[in-house]
Amino acid sequence: MSVEPTLTYQLDSTTYKVLTEALEQHAAHQELLTRQAQFAPTTEDRMTLLHEVLHAEELRRTIEAAHSAGQVSITLVPGTYQLLTEALSGYHDDQMHAAEEATQEHDDPDDGDPARQAAAIADRLHLQAVEAAYCPHH
Repeated sequence: MSVEPTLTYQLDSTTYKVLTEALEQHAAHQELLTRQAQFAPTTEDRMTLLHEVLHAEELRRTIEAAHSAGQVSITLVPGTYQLLTEALSGYHDDQMHAAEEATQEHDDPDDGDPARQAAAIADRLHLQAVEAAYCPHH
């Protein structure tokens, strides 16, 4: 029997915001896919997506409950690892896209900075999850 790796995040305000927003966006995206026949043609496909939505909501609630303690520890069972990395990766991409749009819209490279910073944090959190899962003694 193997022991699943554990990941601990320090929940400063920006880390907390990125984690909760990433999970919220991921859940909303998966829920949207349940209503689109090309992504969820069968009842089983819809059930799988809805299970992912529930898992994302549960993980987000765990993080919210741990916020006052200042840190959260997450056991990286395969499903949780996949959910967390997919949510952070998607959030990173969304933030980079938002930064690019803000920069172009206002013709000011600094306009996209908040989104770029959020993307960088998502990237760092993603890397921490990968390290915890694959280099547990790191």
